[in-house]
Amino acid sequence: LLGRLAEAGDARAAARSAAAALARWAGVYDGGHRVELADGRLWYRRRAAVMPEELLPLGGDRFAAGATRFAFETSGATARLTIERPDGSRLAYPRTAAVAAAP
Repeated sequence: LLGRLAEAGDARAAARSAAAALARWAGVYDGGHRVELADGRLWYRRRAAVMPEELLPLGGDRFAAGATRFAFETSGATARLTIERPDGSRLAYPRTAAVAAAP
């Protein structure tokens, strides 16, 4: 029983740690692009009136929503979101504000 309780506690701690790592990318990016954290997952919303898409982790700070790829990076105190479309075009958006709202 103690082993199971310890295992559950470790799982909760790992989930909190993963959510905290993802939370650093949440915010509003130039052009109104929003990245939100809900239920321990990142969600992307192109515009406020559009349903969010879940960003699936690809490893590191790279994510996918369908065939579109999303990469996050920081330069000094500024976070930036780079979106790569299926045709290979890339656009980068600096974060303009932090956001706590969920989809």
